[in-house]
Amino acid sequence: MKQIGKKIRIFAVAFLAAVLIIVPSGCAGEEEKNALLAEFTALYEKSVEINEIIFGKGLPVDGEYTDIPESGSYYVPVSDDSPYKTVEELENAVLSVYTEDYYNSVLETTLFVGYGENKDSPYPRYKEEDGKLMINLCQEARTFAVKRLISEAKVEKMTMGAAEVSTPYELNGVRQDNLKSLTLYKTENGWRFDDPTY
Repeated sequence: MKQIGKKIRIFAVAFLAAVLIIVPSGCAGEEEKNALLAEFTALYEKSVEINEIIFGKGLPVDGEYTDIPESGSYYVPVSDDSPYKTVEELENAVLSVYTEDYYNSVLETTLFVGYGENKDSPYPRYKEEDGKLMINLCQEARTFAVKRLISEAKVEKMTMGAAEVSTPYELNGVRQDNLKSLTLYKTENGWRFDDPTY
């Protein structure tokens, strides 16, 4: 009986130690949440720029272009003043904001691959020709109706590797009653969004 009691005590001590190790990793303190919110704010601001490059106005070009077809392809070089001058630089910029999984599943197709001849957008937004980054002017620039109110962001859930942050938002300039949440994952290079931020 003494052996059984001893084994139970050893198991109880080991279980308690395991709980003490696991619980802090699953529950973030205020300091960790505040650090995440600071990174979230900077990351979100960068994502606005990236979203505009992918879906909005795109990278700048030199000169005025007329007679652009309504569909198909009409590639012109991006400006020498563009912050990104190669596919690799642009890809790295996107991956500084979004996770690789989200990039591979959604963004890469729009940016660099295209959808195939029988789809609405068969041509990628960007490609390189003779070492020069080109943009397809046929792709219609999207406008973004949602504006997140980042100053009111709140960490809903946070572990060592993932987090959910919610924000109030405006739709076409009108504040909405509900919140929108974003999922982030911790990578070796910092937090990254796994959802679209637009």
